[in-house]
Amino acid sequence: QMPVPAVITDLAVAAATNSPAGTEAVTTSTGPDEYFRAHAAIVRRLHAKGADVASAATVDLGAINDGSYVKITGTTTITSFGTIAAGVERTLLFADALTLTHDVTKIILPGGVNIVTAAEDVAVFVSEGAGLWRCKSYQRKAVPPSVPLDASVVTAKIADGAVTTVKVADDAVTYAKIQNVSATDKVLGRVSAGAGDIEEIACTPFARTVLDDADAPAARATLGGEPTLLTTLTTAALATSVEFTGLDTATHKGYRIEIDYKNGTATAHSLSMYVNGLTTATDYYQEAIYADGTTVGALRANNAFILSANASDLSYAVINFMQVPGGYAMANSICARSPGAPIVYLQYAWSKSTAVANVTSINFTADVADGIGIGTTIRIYRKDK
Repeated sequence: QMPVPAVITDLAVAAATNSPAGTEAVTTSTGPDEYFRAHAAIVRRLHAKGADVASAATVDLGAINDGSYVKITGTTTITSFGTIAAGVERTLLFADALTLTHDVTKIILPGGVNIVTAAEDVAVFVSEGAGLWRCKSYQRKAVPPSVPLDASVVTAKIADGAVTTVKVADDAVTYAKIQNVSATDKVLGRVSAGAGDIEEIACTPFARTVLDDADAPAARATLGGEPTLLTTLTTAALATSVEFTGLDTATHKGYRIEIDYKNGTATAHSLSMYVNGLTTATDYYQEAIYADGTTVGALRANNAFILSANASDLSYAVINFMQVPGGYAMANSICARSPGAPIVYLQYAWSKSTAVANVTSINFTADVADGIGIGTTIRIYRKDK
């Protein structure tokens, strides 16, 4: 006589093999009601949730007898589901990310590749006996069912020319996938007429220096054709002298200096330019030519004059400053005075009488107290070598 069954594997597929048979004697403890209840419990467990099971290398699904719907917790890689008779099914709910290992002798997965689970993924496995389980279905929580589990693109899975432009999402092709550039100093674009494939355009280190310039003035500054504004000073109070530091003629080709000069006094005077704090006037040379109305003349003196102002006028000067070979600081100043009649034009040639290693500062000093008036603006532009 067959004992009262406890789990589904205690039952035989052939009905005649199950107990109790009509000829079998039954007792109170093994009466028909015990079999009825046992069969009912087994049927109910097919539609019940079992206890949660922690992931492990082997998760024995055949040993789970309290329900066919089971939550798998943890992140340990699973390589086996144990052994049970063929045809037994288990529905698994994954609580965490773990790897299901494809193995044709233990776990057969869709596409023949491993699956990395995600929380709330659901899979149905059926036993094929001898320790082999097959995944009947796998449902991703975050991916539509129509998307295959193995969505990787490999040569063996796609026919040549099968992927058309419409199938490629916008911005999906990364820069790394466009082309391997053959060498340094290549720009990708087209030189051939009309539309077509990307081509390599020869570039040079020199050309690269202007590629990131925002506009024509920036490009001219890079090429040395236009100076770069270094600093601007506008006086808010009367001053006798102002100084600019942070210069470096060892690095820069020179400086262009623009002066909008306001006479701070009612006295005609001159403005001198000194370098590196060396303010002894006789250490400088100055030559000048001038045009004052119909009078034209020339001046020469052992001083540092660079601009001349009348008693009540405004003056403007443009100074090109440089340090020539041998270390001599030299400058050329074009100066105009206005308003009034006549307008006076002066051009100064200015130099330091002895060489200096590097000009790091420039000082402008009026030869009368408070000669530099309020609103005087001085701009210094850097000329790069």
